[in-house]
Amino acid sequence: GFTSRYGIELDSMSGKGNELTQKILAERRADLHIVDVHTSGATDPILSLKPASAVDKMDGALILPEVTDPKLWYKGKLPWADKEHTTFSFLAYESGEIGINTNLVKPGEIKILQDLLDPKWKGKIIFNDPTVSGTGSKLVGVVATRQGWDFWRQIVKQEPVILRDQRLMVEWMAQGKYAIVIPPESEPFKVVMEAGAPVDTITLEGVGYLTGDVLNLIKDAPHPNAAKVFINWLLSREGQEIFSRVKGAQSAREDIKVEGIRSRNPGMDYFESNNEEFIFKQADNLRVAREVFGPLMK
Repeated sequence: GFTSRYGIELDSMSGKGNELTQKILAERRADLHIVDVHTSGATDPILSLKPASAVDKMDGALILPEVTDPKLWYKGKLPWADKEHTTFSFLAYESGEIGINTNLVKPGEIKILQDLLDPKWKGKIIFNDPTVSGTGSKLVGVVATRQGWDFWRQIVKQEPVILRDQRLMVEWMAQGKYAIVIPPESEPFKVVMEAGAPVDTITLEGVGYLTGDVLNLIKDAPHPNAAKVFINWLLSREGQEIFSRVKGAQSAREDIKVEGIRSRNPGMDYFESNNEEFIFKQADNLRVAREVFGPLMK
C-alpha cells in the first residue's frame, strides 16, 4: 500500500520484539545505522531503545492534519506512550482474552480467571511465555497489578505448557491437543479462525485492558525523509485501515471501523497498558514471573 501510494520501496524485517530490539542495539554499538522505523509492542521501546537513546522524539515527524488532529484518536488525544513523545501507540484494542477450542470448552464454562483452576484443565493449557516481553507477560502484569500474584502461583499447579512459538500454540489448540491458550496472538489466531477451526476467544471478567502496537522513529535514521513519509502514511486513515485489517486488531483512530474486527466498548473504562508508568513496572513483573513460572521451564 505504501509503495503504491508513494513509489518508495520498503525493506522490512519481522521477528520477535525483544530479538529485533537487541539487533538494533547491537548494530548501533557497531556504529551501523540501518533501521529507520520500528514497530512492536510498547515494552521493548520504553525499557530498551529509549534508555539507549536509540529513538527520536516524533512530534516534528507528524505532518498530516489527519494524523495530528487529536479528535481523530482514542479519548481525543494523540496516543503517546511516554512523556517525551518517542513512542506512539497507533493500535488500541481490547486484550486480556484467552483462546479456547470450542469442542473442548463448553459455553459459559470459563468466565473468570479462577475457572481456569478447575482440575479438568490441568495439562490442557498453553501459556504464551510470560517470562519475556510480549502478550503473555503483559497479561500477567496487568492481573498482578490489579490482584497480586496469588492467582499465577496457583495456575502453575495446572502445569501449563510454556511456548514462544505463537503459531504453534494456536495450531495445537485448534487441533484439540490443548483446550486453552493464555493469551493468543491476534495474527495466528485470525488465520486458524478464518480457516474454520473450532476456536474462539473469551474476555474474562475484570481482566480486559487496552494494548496495541507502537511506532518509533529510530535516531540517526539513514533515510529520515522517507521515514517521515512512511510514518505519516502508516498513521493516516489509509495506512491504519490496512494495518488494522491485516493485524486483526482495532486502530487507535476513532474514524476507522474494519468489518470483522471487534470494536472497543465505548462505555468501558479500560486499563491502558501502553503507558510508561505501567511499563516501568514490567521490569519487576518480568522478574517475578521468572520466579513463578521458572519451574515449568526446566
